[in-house]
Amino acid sequence: MKKILLFLSAVLLALLAPAYARAEAPAVTSKPTMLTMFGGAGIVMGITHEEDVAKLHQAAASFMTYSGCERLGEEIDGPYRNYIADNPIQSEPSAAWLQGLGKAVGADYVTLVWSELSGFKAPGYFHTSVKAINTTTIRIIRTSDGSTLLNAEARRAGKIEAEALQCALAALENAKHVEKENHIIFVKK
Repeated sequence: MKKILLFLSAVLLALLAPAYARAEAPAVTSKPTMLTMFGGAGIVMGITHEEDVAKLHQAAASFMTYSGCERLGEEIDGPYRNYIADNPIQSEPSAAWLQGLGKAVGADYVTLVWSELSGFKAPGYFHTSVKAINTTTIRIIRTSDGSTLLNAEARRAGKIEAEALQCALAALENAKHVEKENHIIFVKK
């Protein structure tokens, strides 16, 4: 009788052991994290409507999903604002600045979507909107070593308000093509 009771106890412990092992294992995400930062005169002057901002954020989220990365949540808001307040910039940020931002918020990669305007054409008698050439550049920096992994660009000429969003969306699509052509793989560091 003792042998049967001992055998049943051993079987019960063997069945419960995997449940205890799973309960104690910490949750680990295998996906790298990515922070996306938007800036430049083309973004500020051209993307003014809430719908356009939502489309831009949706396209950035689509790029992160395509790249196999996770978007950082709202918990980075404080460190993000503190880093920008402590390290103000007046022009396009350098790789070292982006690396510092990525380390401050805990991102594996930082994506910069930077839009510049050039070749301004003043409004005339038949058109009342300012026209310009919008150049949007996508740059991805690896936070661990500050190296640039990807550069992509798109250009569009026309009304600033009409072309800014389209140029940014085209640059994000071009970034997907560059990633695919160069076989870039984002890994967690």
